[in-house]
Amino acid sequence: ERRGEKRRGEERRGEERRGERPSLAWIETKMERAKAHVQCAVSNLRAGGVWQVVLAVPLITWLCMFQFLATAVPADARPEIDVSTLPALEEALFGRAYLYSLLPRSAWLVSVAAVPYLFHFVMPWIYATYLLFMDARPFTFLYYLGVLNVLAVATQLLLPTAPPWYNVSFGLEPASYTMSGDPARFSMLDRVLQRGLFAGLYGQSPIVFGSFPSLHAGWPCLIAIYSSTLGLHAPRAKWAYMLWVWWAAIYSKHHFLVDLLGGALYTVFAVWLSRRLLACLAAPHWVERMVNHSPAPRAIPRLKPPHPKLDV
Repeated sequence: ERRGEKRRGEERRGEERRGERPSLAWIETKMERAKAHVQCAVSNLRAGGVWQVVLAVPLITWLCMFQFLATAVPADARPEIDVSTLPALEEALFGRAYLYSLLPRSAWLVSVAAVPYLFHFVMPWIYATYLLFMDARPFTFLYYLGVLNVLAVATQLLLPTAPPWYNVSFGLEPASYTMSGDPARFSMLDRVLQRGLFAGLYGQSPIVFGSFPSLHAGWPCLIAIYSSTLGLHAPRAKWAYMLWVWWAAIYSKHHFLVDLLGGALYTVFAVWLSRRLLACLAAPHWVERMVNHSPAPRAIPRLKPPHPKLDV
């Protein structure tokens, strides 16, 4: 009898699992809803008009500054690299110049820190695609991102500062623009993988001495702020991602905590400045549509099939 009850129970659970599998008609319905949603989001983008091209100007300006201006100016015409202010300020505010030393040197921790760093350069574009599906004005976010990047890179070019890995290796000796970037603690992961992944990434960076302000702090902070102000899904996950990147920046010896706090302040100021610039340059109704827009409460339809009702 016990074997029979067990067998009947397994058959009943199997029927319930089979009932949860989505049918072909249900999948086609969801695909049609997703297609209609994408078409609606694209039409909303078109409603923004040609002014949306203006929103891309700061981002293009930043790309030109980062790729060309950073290397076009001769080294003898650039400002002197500051190697002492950030560690002194870090020690004065937090009691320790190098906070990374509080955590052990571990290949596992380095791997955990490497994940957000690898996704850092593509995360804004992934997030902008997500905003497209959420009907949450991706071009407005990219406009904020462009203004933030222009402000940060201008500061890094005019007031270059050395990151922690330089101070750990060379102390307070004068730095030179001829130096290449250093992967710091990520070199351990390169040795484990037997690939020069991070050495190649940082060796090709046009701005080596741009520790302050940190865009590794600014980009995830902007994502979290933008999600919170528009009421998008899972805002806590975005803030948790920001803290993850901040921790990785400190642990990897690429940034001081002062750099991260400075990146957050730059982000808040960039959002405020972006709104002020739009209010001065664009028509009020367009600004209202592009900046103060509220996405639909449920822009993306549920993709999880409903559980079948069981007869009791």
